[in-house]
Amino acid sequence: MQRPVLVFYLVDAVVLTGYSALSVVPTWLAAVHLLLGAASCAGAVAAVRAGWHRRVGEHWFSLINTMIAVSVLLSMAMAAPRIAAMFLMTVVTVVATLAIRAPPRMLALASVLALAGMVGTLATIGSDLGLAFGSTGEQALTTVWLALLLIKGSAINVVGSLLKHELTKANERLTEALRLVESLAARDDLTGLLNRRSAMAALNEQQRRHLQGAAPFAVALLDIDHFKQVNDRFGHQAGDEVLRRFAHLLHEALPADQTAARHGGEEFLLLLRGVAELDAAVAAVDRLRQRVQDHDWSRVAEGLALTLSAGVALADPGEPVDRLLERTDQALYRAKAGGRNTVLPASAD
Repeated sequence: MQRPVLVFYLVDAVVLTGYSALSVVPTWLAAVHLLLGAASCAGAVAAVRAGWHRRVGEHWFSLINTMIAVSVLLSMAMAAPRIAAMFLMTVVTVVATLAIRAPPRMLALASVLALAGMVGTLATIGSDLGLAFGSTGEQALTTVWLALLLIKGSAINVVGSLLKHELTKANERLTEALRLVESLAARDDLTGLLNRRSAMAALNEQQRRHLQGAAPFAVALLDIDHFKQVNDRFGHQAGDEVLRRFAHLLHEALPADQTAARHGGEEFLLLLRGVAELDAAVAAVDRLRQRVQDHDWSRVAEGLALTLSAGVALADPGEPVDRLLERTDQALYRAKAGGRNTVLPASAD
């Protein structure tokens, strides 16, 4: 932001040099104006690099820089009363730039301070206040200065629009990043399925809705049979690939309104929404079991074959989720104890 400000000081110095040539202002005024402007810009850059803008706050830092610029302009107005009106109009432009970065209350404070400075300046130069418009040269330079004021105002609007556009884009990127972070926090790193915490949140929400009259649902716990032997025989890398492929099979087989999650280790949880009959839920999970059994696991490791065991429970309205999962887990235990590669329904309370 300091680079365009420095350009404004440089352009003003060029115009002041013209006024100096017409003996309207002192010969040293243009150089002092540019020197003070460059010093204020350099000071602002140095303060930012030193972190002072964070220590005092972005808004207060902007206010301080604005007041420094106003002080420079008012000093120039007192040094050159014949064109003081031009500097006073420039003060208005400078204060307006604060609207881009500061809240209304900060802009109001800056306006009050600038107005006080302008009143003090007018009281100091009194009747000497003027607008150089006598000779043809003065008319030309004054017209140029007025045109520059309009250009500065337009430039401020353009910069403001660009800043707002960049801020909108930054907010969109931040929103997308937060969405990604939330998604990553909700999912298992290895399989991409929901993790246990997210699955429990989904279960609790589904049970709450069920209690309020929403459609019934069922829960299934799936366990890959003899998974430890996969790691022992083929290695943990093969075991990880099995988990990824198993999760992919679940994702492919389940409708979009159903939820699969990694419950822990080689155990997976299914949330089957809209299922009103326990037999229907068992049949749906048994189709998954058959699909896992028929899958060509030799692509992971030669000679590898896998099956699953599962327990399935139909949720009762008002039943605590912990109790629902306990019933489902008991059914899973019976399936494993009974020889594995089977799906069993949970017992009702």
